[in-house]
Amino acid sequence: MKKRRKNTSNIDYTKLTSIEVYDYLVAGKILKFPNGFVTPHNMKEIVREVVLNRLKLTREEICKKLSYIYLRKYKLGGSKRAFNSNIFNLITYCFPEMDIKYWELNKVENSFWEKEKNRREFMLWLTQKENIDLTSIDDLRIFDAKLIQKYGGSKALKFGGGVYSLILLVAEIDVKEWQVVKMPVWTEAKVKDAVKWLIEEQLRWTHEEVVKNISAKVFYENNLGGLLSKYCDHSPIRALQIAYPGQYTKVRNSRLEYLKK
Repeated sequence: MKKRRKNTSNIDYTKLTSIEVYDYLVAGKILKFPNGFVTPHNMKEIVREVVLNRLKLTREEICKKLSYIYLRKYKLGGSKRAFNSNIFNLITYCFPEMDIKYWELNKVENSFWEKEKNRREFMLWLTQKENIDLTSIDDLRIFDAKLIQKYGGSKALKFGGGVYSLILLVAEIDVKEWQVVKMPVWTEAKVKDAVKWLIEEQLRWTHEEVVKNISAKVFYENNLGGLLSKYCDHSPIRALQIAYPGQYTKVRNSRLEYLKK
């Protein structure tokens, strides 16, 4: 025996609020929303009523839980038609006061992080979140992989080329990689750049001053201790010879021992 379809032709929807129409649907009095009913405005009223008043989801729960699969459990899966199947469009339209960012959602497409402007927007938001001064090297050091991942930026690291590349998107001063991040790997090219930067830009020493004053301590004091330990066998002489082949052959070893305290 065939199940008889509910007769909804006698319902005057113009006299019902959007919430009342939704309650008809939930109660089984109608099988679906009437034609032309699924608009952003109507869906906003219903979604806000269900999410905030009936389910009482917090901002964090909205970010982590809300999806069209989740909404389908409450007969709201059809709302995707009003927002081009984009849950972020629905969330930002329905909850503008929460100022939810795309990266706060539980799932963010790779295509979002592939765009530099989106990675930069994320870093600027994180700057405000952590009150970071973009003109301070000490503050820029606050950015690290752990912090970025904490706020949903794991893929920003992947597609942005690491912490230093992300810092460069927002830093308001010229900054070298070794000044703001713990270098995981040192290559000969980076050693050359770092030593030349130390001698010529940071210290501005003459050849004679280098011979007289260079020590391992100088490297550690300028955040280059890892350069010595990871690539130069703890030897400032070795670092100098890589950067300036044949120029520093008379530096005495007796002054080069230094243990960072």
